[in-house]
Amino acid sequence: MKKFPGIYKNKNSISIHFSLNGKQVKRTKKYIPNDQNCRLAYKLRCEIIDSIEKGTFDLEDFDRNNGENKIKKTQKHTLKYYVKKFLTLKSTSCSPTTMYGYSTKASQIIKIIGNIAINKINPIKVQEFFNKFFKHLSNKTKNEMLIVFRGAIKTAELSSLKLPHKSSDYIQYKTSVKEPDPYDYKDLKCLLKTSSHEHEKNIFHANMYIGLRPSELLGLGIEDIDFKNKELTVNRCIVLNGIIKVPKTKSSERTIELNDAAIYFLKKGLEVYKNTTTVNVVVLLRNNVDIKTESFSPVLFDSDANSYYNSSSSLNKKIKVICKECDLEYKPVIKCRQTYASNALSLGASVIGVAADLGHANHTILEDHYAKNIKSRPSKDIINKYVTYLNEKSR
Repeated sequence: MKKFPGIYKNKNSISIHFSLNGKQVKRTKKYIPNDQNCRLAYKLRCEIIDSIEKGTFDLEDFDRNNGENKIKKTQKHTLKYYVKKFLTLKSTSCSPTTMYGYSTKASQIIKIIGNIAINKINPIKVQEFFNKFFKHLSNKTKNEMLIVFRGAIKTAELSSLKLPHKSSDYIQYKTSVKEPDPYDYKDLKCLLKTSSHEHEKNIFHANMYIGLRPSELLGLGIEDIDFKNKELTVNRCIVLNGIIKVPKTKSSERTIELNDAAIYFLKKGLEVYKNTTTVNVVVLLRNNVDIKTESFSPVLFDSDANSYYNSSSSLNKKIKVICKECDLEYKPVIKCRQTYASNALSLGASVIGVAADLGHANHTILEDHYAKNIKSRPSKDIINKYVTYLNEKSR
């Protein structure tokens, strides 16, 4: 319709079209499609566009009120709007798991302080809100919420909105390094006491000698293991809601040299449950946009449901059952990784080597979390041994 751009007549209604966050939105009003009502719809569309440009439009509120409410031109820039805008911007670059975490934290923030004008917020007030409404949460969780909060502030700054405080003014809470809680190898002997769930039990045990992330263990294929050369390749993982993707970083996409214990339990697990099922899957690439199709034969299979595990939570439920049968204290699959790291370092493995096996970009995280497990010989002993070697050579 040339006279009223973005307004279209239907048989018994009028449609309003506008763009919001890069997407085309259509809302239909039950107006008699005449010129007078088209003019009213066009006026409403102009108010919508004006509020979108100012960052004050809320589509949920608009729909909740059936679009009958006038768009307030004096409406303040709310924290809720910029939190949602931050999520929209991040959705094109972050993984599904990261976005799930952001969305969860964002909903908590919006529920409590979402309607406050963003230019009326200051670091002291935010701290007061967090201490009042989120005092039951750990400092780690509060810091995760602050990531979303500061993201909203940065988004507002990019929108040329003048704010009294920068995103860097909102300081994170102090956190202490949490010590790992691995399985004790001596206690693992009780895993062999029960004959049920032999397949899962052995693969679970094998991972204590490999240290894969739960998502990497779920995405491991039989074709990814080279028993002849004693190697295992990590090139896919199963994350939130069964989504399959490539490892999140280049360092996570790696080849691991397998020790004899890992090979023994992997072979035993595969022999017990001779699964040769090949599944065709769609894999999300590292940019979280492009996809590829491939097939693989899952190493880890649910022996009860006769299907591969599509989430770490479903695997943890099975591990819980196994631990109960073995009279073993339950610890989730992620503890296999901690078991491998703590024991390898305690036995004298190099920090850099263990970090490479675990897929860390650098080894500082191991130094922070596993300091007490790192066993290295004093430098004087190494130098003394070298000097002794030189003395013997000179004789």
